[in-house]
Amino acid sequence: MLRNRRDLEQLEADKLAPYAIKSADSAGRLKQEEDDNSNRLAFQRDVDKIIWSKSFRRLGGKTQVKEESDRDDHDRTRMPHELEVVFIAQSIARRLGLNEDLTTAIALGHDIGHPPFGHAGEQELDRIMKEKGHKEGFEHNRHSLYTVDEIEKLNLTLEVRSGLDKHKSTYDQAGSKLTAPHLEAQVVNRADEIAYTGHDIDDGLRSEIISMEKIKETELWKIATDNVTKKYPSIKEDDPAYIQRCVGEIIGHLVEDICVNTDKALGQNDIETVEDVKNFNKELVRFGDKVKSHLDEMSKFLRDNFYQNEAIKKSNEHGQKIIRDLFETYYNDPTTLPDEHGRLIKNGKDKAIVVKDYVAGMTDKFAKEEWARLKK
Repeated sequence: MLRNRRDLEQLEADKLAPYAIKSADSAGRLKQEEDDNSNRLAFQRDVDKIIWSKSFRRLGGKTQVKEESDRDDHDRTRMPHELEVVFIAQSIARRLGLNEDLTTAIALGHDIGHPPFGHAGEQELDRIMKEKGHKEGFEHNRHSLYTVDEIEKLNLTLEVRSGLDKHKSTYDQAGSKLTAPHLEAQVVNRADEIAYTGHDIDDGLRSEIISMEKIKETELWKIATDNVTKKYPSIKEDDPAYIQRCVGEIIGHLVEDICVNTDKALGQNDIETVEDVKNFNKELVRFGDKVKSHLDEMSKFLRDNFYQNEAIKKSNEHGQKIIRDLFETYYNDPTTLPDEHGRLIKNGKDKAIVVKDYVAGMTDKFAKEEWARLKK
């Protein structure tokens, strides 16, 4: 049977929990659009808009932790990270009866405003913008919302936009200090934390920046290896699949814990509607205390043994130099910018904003090529 949008909205409403956001109840978009003849649900349209955007495609060339010249074929860029967040968030949303389309759209867009060279690039752009008189500096969560609104002009639903605006994880500074406005956004926040914990362990161990002997001291790794040994009695540490299976166990352990404890929090706080979630004004999607302490321990371990590694720090410093050199060159001589960006400055747009938008949109590779070209 061929279903129209109304049929799909009814099917969605029937299967979702009462505290989930329904497509039919969306508050709409900043600008009204013509009715969509494809019979897609509102948040499905947002998923499509984000995936087809240029900014999303460029995530495949942007640093997660290890910069381009230091990565092998298996190290993550922003793109696989984005997809890993999507699948983890979908899994959690499905268990809790939340809107998977809304969750997916927020997850796909949560890093769309990230500049080249990872968080090091973000920090350098933040410093530069403050030096240029912009007190708000540069923050990638805020720039993600700016990207979908002002650069890509995607006209996303207000629910997706608010999810991007309130995105935060322990790795990031929040775009806003307010609690995420709905459960779907809170799920993405935690899925992001789970995803980067898992893949940073994976990338760190495979590259041998992280020592297997040291990580054995962490509680999450102990739990993971115990489970892997029980499931695969003959597996050895030097087995190519060993690290992958252990990381999979960590992710599964974190996902299960957050589902169980979120369900408990919803019940204990009498959360029955979307309004109840908004009025609660605290995070409901949460880990249990024990697992949270284990996750905090692992976060500190990764910070001390991976993110602060000398090779990565040196790579970060090089990326920051490239960003500063590019920014200052474009800022001091706007004729070096592409014509379309130069015209924006001639038409009165703030020069620092124009340069920031151009540099933030670059991939690592393009930034390096531009840097080399402009140095000649």
